[in-house]
Amino acid sequence: IIGSNVSSGAVIIKDNLIVEGSTEGDVKGIDTNVVKAAKAQIDQIRTFNAINFSDAINNIPKQYLHAGETLGLSKFQILYLLKLPIALPGLFSGIRVGACFAPIGAVVGEWIGGSEGLGSYMIYSNARLQIDNMFAALIVLIIITITLYNLIDKFLKKCIWWE
Repeated sequence: IIGSNVSSGAVIIKDNLIVEGSTEGDVKGIDTNVVKAAKAQIDQIRTFNAINFSDAINNIPKQYLHAGETLGLSKFQILYLLKLPIALPGLFSGIRVGACFAPIGAVVGEWIGGSEGLGSYMIYSNARLQIDNMFAALIVLIIITITLYNLIDKFLKKCIWWE
């Protein structure tokens, strides 16, 4: 059901999100500030990856392209066999950076308007001058970010084994 006049427990589709609620303004479990912050973070990561990948494709050495043309490769074969494998490290470096920014963006989104999570815990601890709890939450965030980076790095190194 799409729209604002729906019955209780119905699904509302708004801004590419599927949520449950009785009306558009009465949505269960989703804070609009957190959703806005998450969307901004996703857009930022997506833009960074697109720019990084485009730069990697445009900076392929001309010798490789000329060699492909000399061998009689079609434009599709040049794209599939030369451009994409050479540009994959650029794409994957963007994914690595995105993996580092994603947990930080989630915490910032919780700072803005969340009621649960690590960011909300940090705000709660800050309001009560519990500095040790704030630093503990910060260390947890650092551990999550480094672990996510290392997991993605290991996966990507298996994908681009020739690097």
